[in-house]
Amino acid sequence: MKNKIIIIEDDPDLAENYSELIEELGYAVLGIFDNAPAVLYFLKGAKPDLILIDIKIKGEFDGIDLAKVIQRDHGVPIIFMTAFSDDRTLEHAFSTKPLNYLVKPISKDSFKTALYLATSSIIPKDVDQRGQRIKVRDKGYITYLFTYEIVALKAEGLYTRLITSNRSTILERKILKELHVELPQDQFIRVHKSHVVNIKYIKSLNSKTLVAGHLTIPIRRGYYNELKSILDNNEYLQ
Repeated sequence: MKNKIIIIEDDPDLAENYSELIEELGYAVLGIFDNAPAVLYFLKGAKPDLILIDIKIKGEFDGIDLAKVIQRDHGVPIIFMTAFSDDRTLEHAFSTKPLNYLVKPISKDSFKTALYLATSSIIPKDVDQRGQRIKVRDKGYITYLFTYEIVALKAEGLYTRLITSNRSTILERKILKELHVELPQDQFIRVHKSHVVNIKYIKSLNSKTLVAGHLTIPIRRGYYNELKSILDNNEYLQ
């Protein structure tokens, strides 16, 4: 499986050149963006393996500000691309702990080396997701539950009910919001005030409900179009 990369660059010609070069090197380019809001909206429904960011981009956020938000909310590795190499910029950029810092103009060999070093340490997502577990209490026992087993979560007052793929349920003494943050945010989405669903199990939907595994789950009013967009762009459904 090809590693998936996003390019954030405000020069359209340069961005297109980078895209062609990256694909020539054997990687998949998920998208090209020139501003922070567009990137953050895209990341609601997709998770690339790596993001290349120009420090100077359009809008209120610069590339370093955007990198901080991405690292905080999505945890996707970053490589900076920039024409700036002064001490102040370097110090500011490296506070985000990027995997690399490429100074323009960037040669094919520099790209090849940086991408290889960055992606060689990435764990394939199918292995990563199957290996991730959360700790819950079930009938007096501590249970370590694989996240891929969870179909949905339902709020029940101060408790949350987890429903698994084998139709068993676990009632955990945590509110839904608290438990939701422990799960992969690109895989588990809150579709209703009382429901979080694992998008890997979604089979069908209309404007009011969706079917996930053996469950029929309500969708909050006005969320249908946004949910369709998330599903259309999410890597788990590719």
